[in-house]
Amino acid sequence: MPKAPAAKPKVPRRKPISTKPKTDKAKPSKPKPAKPKAKPSKPKAPQPSKPKTAAKPKPAKPKGKPSKPKSPKPSKPKAPKSNAAKPKPKAAKPKAAKSSSEKAGLSASDLDLLAPTKGGGTLVDQWVHDWNCYWDDSYETPPPEDRDHTFVFSPPLQQLRCGVVIAVGGFPPNPRSSCPAELAEDIALAHALGTAMKDSFTQWGEACDSLQGFVAVVPKSVHIPTPEVVASYLGMHGKLQGRICVIEPEKELQEAAERDNDGEEEGAELKAFRLLAQHRDRLPGSPLYFHAGSDEMNPCPLLLVHQSSHGNLVGLIGALVFT
Repeated sequence: MPKAPAAKPKVPRRKPISTKPKTDKAKPSKPKPAKPKAKPSKPKAPQPSKPKTAAKPKPAKPKGKPSKPKSPKPSKPKAPKSNAAKPKPKAAKPKAAKSSSEKAGLSASDLDLLAPTKGGGTLVDQWVHDWNCYWDDSYETPPPEDRDHTFVFSPPLQQLRCGVVIAVGGFPPNPRSSCPAELAEDIALAHALGTAMKDSFTQWGEACDSLQGFVAVVPKSVHIPTPEVVASYLGMHGKLQGRICVIEPEKELQEAAERDNDGEEEGAELKAFRLLAQHRDRLPGSPLYFHAGSDEMNPCPLLLVHQSSHGNLVGLIGALVFT
C-alpha cells in the first residue's frame, strides 16, 4: 500500500500587526455611576452656651457607717401664675406697751384712788371719820366743821385700790394714767410689805389695828433724816408732832429675845422691822420707826419708813390703839 503522505506541520497564525502606536496607558475602564451625595442638612441656629458653673466640692465621706440616703420628698406642683393682683396680707397690730404699773407687777386698776368713806374700815377712813381727839377735851371724833383745825393729817391720807396708803402731796392726781416708773416700783414694794404684814398684831400692850404699805412722794433732792421731819412733811397736826416716840430696834430686839425665852410671840412692830431689813438694797440707810400722838388722840399713827433709792418714803403705816 502506498504510504500516506506525511501531515504538514501546523504553523501558528500570526496576529496582524497594528499600525496604531502602542501606549503604556491601560484601557480605560468603564466609569461606575457615582452614588448620589446626601442632601445638605439645614444649618442649625447657634444655641447660647450655658455658663459653666464651678464644680461643687465633693462632700467628705463621713466616718463610721454610711447613713441611708433619704428619699426625696415629692415637690408640690406650682400653681399657675395669674395676672390678678394678690391681696396684701394685713399688717399685724403692734402690741401695746406695758404701763409702768404693769411692769412693776400691778394692774392699772390697782392705782385707782379711793376716797375716805365713813365706816369704810381702813386707816384712811378711821383718821377722818372714827378717831378720838383728846386735846380738845371732847374725846370724840371732831365734827366735819372742825376738821380745818382738828385733824390727824392735812390733807388727809388717801388709799389706792391695792391697799397702799399714800400722802397726797406730790402724788399724781390720776396715778392710773400717769404714774412714773420709779414711783410704780416703790408702790409695788409697799404693797408687798403690806401683804406680808397682814393680820399682824402687837404683843406689848397696844394693839395694832393693821400695818399697811405706805408711800409718800419725796423729791430726790430732799433728805428726810428724822421722824420729826417725816411728821412735818406728811402734814401731821402740831399736837402729834409734839408727841413723837421713837422705837429703838436694838432695844426691841433685846426685849424680843427675852420674850422668846418666856415663850411669848414676837410683836408686830419687831416683825415689821425685820421685814424692812430684808430690802436693804432698795431701802438703804437707817429706818425711821416711831409713833406719834400718844395721850393726844387714839388710835395713833405708827410709821416704819425708809427713804428709797428713788427718794420716796416707802414702808409701813399702822394705827396703835392705846387701851
